[in-house]
Amino acid sequence: MNPKEIQELLSDEKICRIAFVGKNFPYIAPFQYVRMNESIYVHFTNYGKKIRLIENNNKVCLTVEKLNADMSEFKFVAIQGELKKVQEKNERAKAIQMLASVGKEKLSTTFLAAHGFSTKEEWDVISEEKPLVIFKLDKINRILGLRSPIK
Repeated sequence: MNPKEIQELLSDEKICRIAFVGKNFPYIAPFQYVRMNESIYVHFTNYGKKIRLIENNNKVCLTVEKLNADMSEFKFVAIQGELKKVQEKNERAKAIQMLASVGKEKLSTTFLAAHGFSTKEEWDVISEEKPLVIFKLDKINRILGLRSPIK
């Protein structure tokens, strides 16, 4: 994929998978993401395996894909980088607002469970007043984009 195609895929999709460096094996999980100024932001619950893994090694591979069920068409982007906890108040608030807005517009409230909230909640439960942990993909090492051949 060329850089424009990569940017389009990253803008169009809302769910990524992140592979973390584990002690004996990699660990991979899906996350909602948003883009601000071409940077990728994700929210993690402040508990669980992924937080411990990041504390030990913040190097990750983030993937985004778009696939036809029969694989006749596919697009795939893999980005190697480091996850950095967002500390700056305004940057964190804007990322949280975007996560809630995109979630409300494009995703089921069922996916709120992945954010650590009840599926009976609405997307406005994701707010900057909550102690949400936001990470930014930083120090990009490599970006690889693959797609099916053009017919």
